[in-house]
Amino acid sequence: MATRLSAEVNQALSVLKDPVQRAAYMLELAGGPSAAEVRDVPSDLLAEVMALREQIDEAQSSQDAEPVEQMRSSIQARRTQALEQIASRADQLSAHNDEEKKEFRRLLNSLKYFDNLLDQVAADPLARTSGADHG
Repeated sequence: MATRLSAEVNQALSVLKDPVQRAAYMLELAGGPSAAEVRDVPSDLLAEVMALREQIDEAQSSQDAEPVEQMRSSIQARRTQALEQIASRADQLSAHNDEEKKEFRRLLNSLKYFDNLLDQVAADPLARTSGADHG
């Protein structure tokens, strides 16, 4: 029983430390939808992500680390902005109607896109072109 309780405490601590997990838990407590129930993102995000991916490709093909670093900073700033929107809406989450809770979930879902973009710019910027040179 002690092992099970310890695991539950560790899981709770993990949720409390991570602002995204914490917001998702707050949404769940407020009766909002899960990520499985609402899988979409804010309507303008997909176009933004496509544009960012093109910019990342251009930056990585430049063979210069500075444009890649600028992209990383830009994407991180956009992710921080999304987190700030989530934080400002979380305070009144229990008072929100169902549509506002769905929009909150969409904002949470958008963070995955920013995280994927950050992973893309964290990769070696020369990795894409060096593989083609050796083949």
